[in-house]
Amino acid sequence: MKDKSEQLILVLEADEYMRESMVEIFELEGYCVAAAADGVTGLAEARKLRPDLIVCNVALSGLNGYEVFDALQADAETVSLPFVFLVLRRSDSPAFRSGIGDYLTAPLDPQDLLATAAARL
Repeated sequence: MKDKSEQLILVLEADEYMRESMVEIFELEGYCVAAAADGVTGLAEARKLRPDLIVCNVALSGLNGYEVFDALQADAETVSLPFVFLVLRRSDSPAFRSGIGDYLTAPLDPQDLLATAAARL
């Protein structure tokens, strides 16, 4: 098992404040973190970096979170990347879609974010 400092989390979040907040939360916990503000950039970063975990808002420009997830699932080299979705409401939950790991709803609680990430890592 990798040490936290060796685990890379990729945050895909369009809202600058939320993105920076999540990056800070993970960095303060000792994780390595990369981030992207849209789905196209996020997909490219996921393919390039092969993070240990992707935390992804469903509402992204370019490609939405579901499209990013589907593209990664279709690629044999990225199909196993763990994914956590961020959704606005429980009714937006991707929980019924096959293969999706966890999801968190807004407002985001930092302790829930860290606990969910730790469980997926």
